[in-house]
Amino acid sequence: PIVDSDGYPISVERIESCQVASNTPMCFLGVEASSYQVAKTLVVWEMIKMEHPVDSIVQVWYSSTWQKDTLAHFKAAASALLENPGTSMTSSTRAYLEFWADANSTPMDLHRVRGLWLC
Repeated sequence: PIVDSDGYPISVERIESCQVASNTPMCFLGVEASSYQVAKTLVVWEMIKMEHPVDSIVQVWYSSTWQKDTLAHFKAAASALLENPGTSMTSSTRAYLEFWADANSTPMDLHRVRGLWLC
């Protein structure tokens, strides 16, 4: 992580919506120490490249609950990353992608989930 002179972590994120929506080539440079965050960002970037619906991409980035279609898009992107030999990643990042691609996607009853979460 990048830190300032007082030792506080610095996070810089900026993606212009017009750049994402245009056909202009864009270079993405990410610096992150967390394998989880790297894996999540790779999946979101892959979802963008695969032209999945914006609703699904936003749910993956910001939400803890997803629609069924979002889960399918997420798993497809994770699988595509694993199948692409050109994707560079650490073994711990790969482990997250493998887990996500193979995760059981059986929907749970909303009342049961709320009960488990609020316990």
